[in-house]
Amino acid sequence: MKVKIDGESYSIGENETTDETVIRDPQNGIYVIILKAGGKVFRLWMIPRTEKVRQQGNGVYFSRFAAVLEATDPRKAKAGNLTERITIGCTLDYSF
Repeated sequence: MKVKIDGESYSIGENETTDETVIRDPQNGIYVIILKAGGKVFRLWMIPRTEKVRQQGNGVYFSRFAAVLEATDPRKAKAGNLTERITIGCTLDYSF
């Protein structure tokens, strides 16, 4: 995963030991991703009741939702600080 703001970036979870937490509970509208590695953190969580399922069945799932994101700030001027929480639009697309 790559975090980039104002042209400054870092990768998290590539070539390093990463603590990963993923919680998915569609019945209760919960989707959380937390990555921690090398003193960096990335957190994303779905805003309840925002998921709109577009396709489901036959091994396919596709939805859109709003989420809150915060992460370790990649900018040198803000080194070690978390970004402000921002709301973003997300797409969840998987098949098996």
